[in-house]
Amino acid sequence: MKKLLFILPALPDYEPYVFNYFRIAEENTISYDVVCWNRKGEKVELPDNYLVYQHPTNDAYSKLKKIKEIYGFYRFVRKTILGKEYQTIFTFTIADSVFFTSFLTHKYKGRYVFDIRDYSPMIKNRFFYTRIKRLIRNSACNVISSEGFKAWLPDQYRYIVCHNTDVEKIKQSTVSHKVETNPKELTVLTIGSIRNIATNQRVIDALSNKKDIKLRFVGDGMGAPVLKLYCEENRYNNIEFYGRYKKTEEDGFVMESDFINILLPRCANSDYVMANRFYLSALFRKPMIVNEGCFQAEQAKKYGLGLVVADIDNLYETLVSYWENLDWNQYDANCSRFLDVVFDEMQVFKDTIKKIMIREIIADSFN
Repeated sequence: MKKLLFILPALPDYEPYVFNYFRIAEENTISYDVVCWNRKGEKVELPDNYLVYQHPTNDAYSKLKKIKEIYGFYRFVRKTILGKEYQTIFTFTIADSVFFTSFLTHKYKGRYVFDIRDYSPMIKNRFFYTRIKRLIRNSACNVISSEGFKAWLPDQYRYIVCHNTDVEKIKQSTVSHKVETNPKELTVLTIGSIRNIATNQRVIDALSNKKDIKLRFVGDGMGAPVLKLYCEENRYNNIEFYGRYKKTEEDGFVMESDFINILLPRCANSDYVMANRFYLSALFRKPMIVNEGCFQAEQAKKYGLGLVVADIDNLYETLVSYWENLDWNQYDANCSRFLDVVFDEMQVFKDTIKKIMIREIIADSFN
């Protein structure tokens, strides 16, 4: 019986959405291989079904250099799976998947799943757009992580949503979370990959040296050392940097916070995403802070999930006022309503992917 193949542009811990796929395969006792890219050159121990491209790269490379790096990953994948036959292939992100267009549409037409995780400037390039559209047209299923992507994706095709969260956590979130509504100080948490230097500097400036506010940055990324140095040079004393953390520690950091910072720069990528932090905010009933004018702001307003900010410079006053006037019972109900929608959409995702996996396995058993 043939296996499934997952082509992953990073190590799985950096792409946690893939575990939704792994879980479906494992629940149905379907074996699979994973080809992934160790982008940071870390020492890792993975099971035998993981085939790792050991090639450090850098997100700060030029666009041309990034394309060359991705092409190197593509060549590694093709060489690694040469002579192997898979039932279904799962490929993730536009930038990495586009290199596999000819391979997938010829050899695996109707037998691959194209999962789109974020915006790519390739969508504006006629050559790449044609290939992206071809990938979408010939797939068994197209998955997106945010409904906001429909604003720039070809609109004549069907997309299903796989949210950046865990279905099991959604089930657990129905348990009431104890919230301290009168803390001595409000903790504003930024967790995950620390980027967006300019935006986070504005947040720091707005909330720095406030006695009743603590800012916590938990995670690594190219912005973390820059922001830490910025705080040291300006002698800001209410800001903490934790650095890289284990995934198992994430829930603890969130529970120790009062607000989740999801303020992002206004750009093509940030305007349409649904960040992991968005779901952490709703799951643990920690009001989110999002910027006006993006898809996340639309969702925050629609469900009443937090503070939508138009002017970061006045963040302190807005934050304190929001906290003092928050109806916690209504907020809890709002989070539950949002998570019910997410759960339903994740069930559609699970049922669809299961049918694709099972269909191919059943078909193989009759050959």
